[in-house]
Amino acid sequence: MSNAEVKEDLLLSQKQQQQQQLQEQQQQQQQQQQQQPGVSYDSALESAGDFGRWQARCLLLCSLLWAVCGLAVVTWSFTAYPARHRCAAGAACEPRPDRAEFDSPHAGLLPGDGGGDCRYLWWKEGEEVDAAEALSCEHYAEAVRRNDSRLSPARCDPATQLVSDRTVVDSSLVIDYGLVCDRSYAASLLGTTYMLGMLVGSPLMGQVRGPVEQF
Repeated sequence: MSNAEVKEDLLLSQKQQQQQQLQEQQQQQQQQQQQQPGVSYDSALESAGDFGRWQARCLLLCSLLWAVCGLAVVTWSFTAYPARHRCAAGAACEPRPDRAEFDSPHAGLLPGDGGGDCRYLWWKEGEEVDAAEALSCEHYAEAVRRNDSRLSPARCDPATQLVSDRTVVDSSLVIDYGLVCDRSYAASLLGTTYMLGMLVGSPLMGQVRGPVEQF
């Protein structure tokens, strides 16, 4: 045999040996995969072990997160407390509504029962009113008692002319921003917005957490 034929035989034998080795490796890998059991719930519990300190710590941290969310919902009852309210009894008797007492005798000068309403009696536009009557609380109260025809119900501004009952809470969103009467929808809207934020934020942050943990 010539040298070229010998070289060809050697190359063929080497290729055959390499193919056999590759086949044997593939068979070994397949056998190992078949021998390894699949991951199941029971096997995962066995690997994690019983309930111990680490599991208790994780449970405590997760519970703290939900406790904060629950606390935010509970505190809404105080931060948006719907206190009793009434209009100030005219600029002559109660020029500073923020310092007026809710159960003041001046509340009897208001139409209705004096509470929960955003109306007060004031001089009609175009009526001639003496300066003493306009600026004196006594003259104004007397005009209300005798049902003066020059007075008519007017709506007060909840932001600046409102007197709130501060016996339960001294400050709340409803009291500070006058979210009553025509603006009462804003208090309910704030609570709805908070719950919508939780509804959208919880699954969204769950999706963001995965890539962050992998990073």
